[in-house]
Amino acid sequence: AACSCAENPPDRIACKPITGCKGNTRAPLAKPSALLGRMPPIARCALATIGAKADEKGESMRSSESAEMYLETIYMLHLESERVQAVDIARKMGFSKPTISEWMGKLRRAGLVEIESGNITLTPEGEKAAAKIYERHITITRILRGIGISEKTAEEDACRIEHYISDETFDCLKRHLAEHDRNRS
Repeated sequence: AACSCAENPPDRIACKPITGCKGNTRAPLAKPSALLGRMPPIARCALATIGAKADEKGESMRSSESAEMYLETIYMLHLESERVQAVDIARKMGFSKPTISEWMGKLRRAGLVEIESGNITLTPEGEKAAAKIYERHITITRILRGIGISEKTAEEDACRIEHYISDETFDCLKRHLAEHDRNRS
């Protein structure tokens, strides 16, 4: 399918709609393997998230962040392969299979994933949450890299910021990045 974006560099694949955007309503989805030259180890991001200090929300905040990391990982794995199993998630995140199984049970009970014959898929609600966090990660990383932050630090910081940034702030950053991209072409 043709991309409606001003540019369609080789590290981009099919465009997908961005909800809530008042400008360009389509944006390219980066191939995981091509993001900034390579996909970072998700374990670094997950560990930074899980190790983050909880504020007044306490443990539920860390649980929410962890759930987002699992959803994002499943989402990224589905971009690479049709079939995703617990062992794939364990390998990508660097966690044990029992830990992954425990979290898949939590996500299933929450209605965010379905598990059938060992295949893990996101429900529509799970996919929406995963796509949102993945888009935040990609966008924030691009912004941080664009202002000169090293790839490793940009990835690590994006992993933290993506869970805390408000929708309003993220939408403004996204519009600013889109405007910057338009002005460059």
